[in-house]
Amino acid sequence: GPYFGGFLSGATLSLCIYALNNLSGAHVNPAITIAFWLLGRISRNLVPLYILAQVTGSIIAGFAVNAVIGVEARLGLNAPSHDVSYFEALMVEIYVSATMMLVILLSYNERFEFLKPVFIGSIVMFNIWLFGSEFGASMNPIRALGPSLFFPEYWKVTWIYQFGPVLGCSLIAFLHRSSSNEQSV
Repeated sequence: GPYFGGFLSGATLSLCIYALNNLSGAHVNPAITIAFWLLGRISRNLVPLYILAQVTGSIIAGFAVNAVIGVEARLGLNAPSHDVSYFEALMVEIYVSATMMLVILLSYNERFEFLKPVFIGSIVMFNIWLFGSEFGASMNPIRALGPSLFFPEYWKVTWIYQFGPVLGCSLIAFLHRSSSNEQSV
């Protein structure tokens, strides 16, 4: 259910951050990559390379999951429940992505550096627990991309999980940048 899936997603993300942070900054989410570019934390030249790697990884993972478990892979797809409108799902996706981005930015403090992966994995886990079964709660555009390639019936909702994370993370980046500029004046 969503509790086990939320735990697995959060724990996997935490481990990826621990393993990849020193190598690549652990950029496994294009919404965060774009937000970091908006904040001036990564070069514009790196953004297309990161996104190409992220999309490629998602497609390879989608093929692998489909090859291993077949149609049961559909259980891991992001989709709103039948009683949730697309607009509601998009608003929740923006919200959960914004909370994730907020935790990411607030955990960039030398005092908390060693706990950063735990904080980020935990907010992903809690967001999936709270919103996953009703609203999808992807928080990552490529998380929804690769698996959905095999299930055309989900293509009508995949856009929610493509745009929602980018909008939520970018919103927090703009607000953070604005507040940082005001504080430095």
